[in-house]
Amino acid sequence: MKVSSDALYKEFVKLSPPHNNATNVVAIEGTNHKLGKTTEGYPEFYISSDSKEGHPKSTPMEYLDVCYDTPCTICENGVDRQQSFCVLSLRRTGDSLHIYFITIVLQIIDNLPAIPTSRNLAVEFDSLISIFSPSHKHDENKVKGLWGELLVIEQSCMPEMLIEAWHRNPNEKFDFTHGKDKIEVKSTAGEERKHSFSIGQLNPS
Repeated sequence: MKVSSDALYKEFVKLSPPHNNATNVVAIEGTNHKLGKTTEGYPEFYISSDSKEGHPKSTPMEYLDVCYDTPCTICENGVDRQQSFCVLSLRRTGDSLHIYFITIVLQIIDNLPAIPTSRNLAVEFDSLISIFSPSHKHDENKVKGLWGELLVIEQSCMPEMLIEAWHRNPNEKFDFTHGKDKIEVKSTAGEERKHSFSIGQLNPS
């Protein structure tokens, strides 16, 4: 995949909202996937997939939707067509958040086969689902933790490597895992630096 997240974000900004029930999309260079813009101006990925193995249950959440094998009407270069996609939608405003979302999903796409199965997608989307799950809605500590992790990525001189290492496995004990190298991020809004660690984090294998 040759396209950068910055270049794709610029293409996303130029897109017009849906017209006549057709979502305007831009092709993601080097893939069969698309990026569109919702009526509210949110980014929405259309990922071509193979549903021969069946597909997981769609996952609607407060800020993120994952819908598998969904019939869609898209408009690309002025031409409308219908096709089934796995649709990944973010429902939050904010340019920075949209850029992060596009960057993370591009990294996920880069790790997928050319035509992934719905099962492949479900595995790769686990990290995003865990971050945006409803159980985090009222958990202020989770929000602070996510903010700290995003700040580490933003301040890094190698953000793409950190994104690749970020919550790759939902059961991983650390926020970032890259082989033997691991990072656990702690953040606070208070005056005292008091944090909790698991035994597995303090004594990694």
